[in-house]
This record gives sequence, C-alpha cells and structure tokens, in this order.
Amino acid sequence: MFLTKTFIAGNERYEPFPFLGELIMEAFLVENPKALNLGTAEFEEARILGHEIHLENGSNGKDGRIDILAAYDNRIAIIELKKGQVGEKVIREQLCRYLEAREKLAHLKLEGITDDNKVTTLAEAFGGGDSNNIEWIGILAGTSIEPKLACRMREGMVNNDEDQIPIGAVTINRFKGEKNRIYTITDTYFPEKINGRDYTKYDIKLKGNIIQTSLPKNRLALEIVKLYVLQNKPQTGIELEKEFHKSLQGTITVMPEEEAKDGRSFKKRGEKILLPNGDVYCVSNQWGKDNIKRMIARAKDLMSDISIEANS
Repeated sequence: MFLTKTFIAGNERYEPFPFLGELIMEAFLVENPKALNLGTAEFEEARILGHEIHLENGSNGKDGRIDILAAYDNRIAIIELKKGQVGEKVIREQLCRYLEAREKLAHLKLEGITDDNKVTTLAEAFGGGDSNNIEWIGILAGTSIEPKLACRMREGMVNNDEDQIPIGAVTINRFKGEKNRIYTITDTYFPEKINGRDYTKYDIKLKGNIIQTSLPKNRLALEIVKLYVLQNKPQTGIELEKEFHKSLQGTITVMPEEEAKDGRSFKKRGEKILLPNGDVYCVSNQWGKDNIKRMIARAKDLMSDISIEANS
C-alpha cells in the first residue's frame, strides 16, 4: 500500500516537499531549532551547540560524526538524522555508539557553546569541569518512525541500556503549497517527564577510603561483583551465581558469557568476570532504584569492609 499526505490551509492545497538529503534536513534544523521542541516544558528550547562534529577514536575505537549537538537548558542532546524511517537499528548501530563515546565528546574543544563564545568543552560549560555531571539524552530525527518504537518512546521505555540515558525521536515533514509557501510539520516521541528518573550516583569505599566514585547504578552493580571476585576468589561460575542470585536483579544478575544478551549486560574487555576454572561471566546492566538497593545490601553482607554511599 502506498500512503501519501496532503493538507489544505486557507483554500490552498499543500503537497509533500521532502528533504533531498540528510544534510539539507540538518541545515533546516540548525537554522530552525524550534523544530526540535520535544513537547514538554523542560525540552521546549533547543540551543544548537554544533553540527557535523568529528569524533576521532570514539566508541569501539572507530571515528564518528555527530550530526547535531544541542542543549535543552543544562541537558545535552546528541541528535542523529535519517532521511527516512528511524528505528531500533539506528539506535543500536549509531546513536547508542555516540552516547557511549560521550565522555570523549565532553572533552572536545568546541567554539560558541558559551555566551562569551570562548573555546571550551562541554565538561567545563555544563559539568563544572566534570563530564560525570552532564545529563544526556539521545534524539533520532527522520521523516517517520517504527510504530512500536514510537509507543515505547512515549512510555519512556527506550534508552541506551548501559547507562539508562533516555532516547526520543522527532519526525519532520515538509509540504509546499500552490503559491510556493512551505509548511513544516513535526511530531515528537518522548516521555512527558524524565524528572522522575533516579539519576543517583554512588561512591564505593573500602575501610573508609573511596576506591570508585560517581558510579551509575549499573556500573555500581558491576564493580560490586568485580570487587567480590577480587577479595573472595570464587573458583567457578556456579559459586558466583550462588552469591549473586538472580533474585537480586529480578531476572538475572550474573550469567555465563554465552548466555549474555547484547545490550543488556556488560560484555566489553575489562568488564567480563574471569574465574580460575576458565568460566567467563557477565553482569546485567539493567538496574533501577529498587533492585540496586538489594544489590547494595548483598554487597554489605558479603564484604564487611565495604560501604556504598550516594553522592548525588
């Protein structure tokens, strides 16, 4: 089935007038940032910080290019453009990859992101010098969106998994009238509120000394398991699963590497748990304000010299 749209305004008929390419769409958004209004009070005003930003040796050591970087008050948005339909594949293969490289992006020297137009970094301008203080969101922009993805976004169920950064979308379509007037229509797909999300970060102390700081919930869970393995040296995965039962996370806490699902567990080099008998285990990265409390309580049961404190 072929579907097209037209509309009539002031007795004038308007026909689709699509963008010829991503660069033309990008130029339109840079010149018209109001089109990036996400429909809620805290995301009404987008300020363009830059576009076509080259990211050298970003996620997985690959070069990348940020289409548009914008600020909504003190939140930073990485915006990925697609001429056509946006979907899960774009999130996994591009937008999440750029979100993973956000710390590197936060320390790039950029011009014009402050009122005095000095060359500075996002970390300095928005995080007080610390990239951990920046709140990020991801945005897809295209001409349409996969219906199921749209519903999930509006329910606040789409994020980059590892650090639970919210992701939304904007669809943009142009129409040209008989008198050459142009209308642009945008639809937004974003939860009404993200203020309810718990962004608490944690410090880990051993015998009163901080050994890890500003950890989000999922990183805290990973470091707890790694520290337990370092201190107690379990020999097998069975022993590890016994100490970190699936009930802690709710579905699965630690799992053999071959059973770990991409995007829902820590699987990078340096994150996997290597045990003396050769077992390789991964830790779930799906943690929220409720199940992380169980994980913290379990850590204190297993390691008497550990203390975990919220620092924000």
